[in-house]
Amino acid sequence: EFAGLILSPEPVDQGAKELTAAHTARLCAALGWDAAIVTKEGGGNADSDNSLKMDALEEVGILGVGLFAEMSGPDGTAPPLVSPPSTATAMVSTGNYDERLQLPAVERAYGGERFALLDVEASAAMEVPAAVIIAALSPLGWGRLTASGADMVSA
Repeated sequence: EFAGLILSPEPVDQGAKELTAAHTARLCAALGWDAAIVTKEGGGNADSDNSLKMDALEEVGILGVGLFAEMSGPDGTAPPLVSPPSTATAMVSTGNYDERLQLPAVERAYGGERFALLDVEASAAMEVPAAVIIAALSPLGWGRLTASGADMVSA
C-alpha cells in the first residue's frame, strides 16, 4: 500500500548531501515506514544522493530500494554507478544509458531535417545510445521503449 511521498533536494556539498539523507531516513522512520523506494532525476551527483539515502535508510532499519539508470558502457560491462551505496543492496536497474539502439529508417521525421549528434538525415537508419532518446530510461521506473522493426528492443 502506498503510504506517501517525500521530496528532498540534491545539494552539491557533501555535508549537505549526508544531512539530507539522514533527515530523509529519520522522516521515513517517524512515519513508521518499513521500506522506501528511492529515485531521482539526473545522474552523477543525483546517483550519489540516492546511494546516501539508501544507506541512511538501512541505518534506521528501513529497506531502501534504489532505482538507477546505469551508465555502464555500450556492452554493459563498465561500473554501472558513479557512487554506489556502501551498505544497501536492493537496487533496480531501469536500463543502461550507454546501450546502443538500432533505429530503422523512417519515411518522415518530425522536428528537423538532420540528426545533429550524428550529422545524418533525421529519417535515416542510425545507431544511437539510449540516452539520446527522451524518456527512454525513466528513473521513476515506469515506461516502455520499443522500436518496430529495430534490431534491438529495450523494455
